[in-house]
Amino acid sequence: MVLFTCSVQHAAVNFPQYDVMSYAPRMPFAAYAPAPTTKIGATAADHLAMLPPLNIAEQQLEIGYLLGSVRYTTLGRYGPRAFRDLRVAGPLAAFQQRLAEIGTKIAGRNERRRPYTALAASGVPQSINV
Repeated sequence: MVLFTCSVQHAAVNFPQYDVMSYAPRMPFAAYAPAPTTKIGATAADHLAMLPPLNIAEQQLEIGYLLGSVRYTTLGRYGPRAFRDLRVAGPLAAFQQRLAEIGTKIAGRNERRRPYTALAASGVPQSINV
């Protein structure tokens, strides 16, 4: 459960952030003016005033990119000296094979729909990146 939470689940929650949250009008981190208090009488300017200033929107874009785009490692891929116990080789090879199968299945599905890449086996990190 710890491995799943720190790798796959984190990737599922973390990596879509850039697509979803980097465009400030879609999901601003904060409101910069009070929201209209009535349905009648509110103007487009009232709603636009709630959006962040350009420099803050740019920071939101950068934060979204940093959180949702940077991957340092890949689940199942380890350096040649990561495991000294030779008993790890067999289970690790089986794990890598299963990840490859899952990756192939996801790639096939992505050909028939809008691609979902957050959980592509080749992009899931070994743990959280930040």
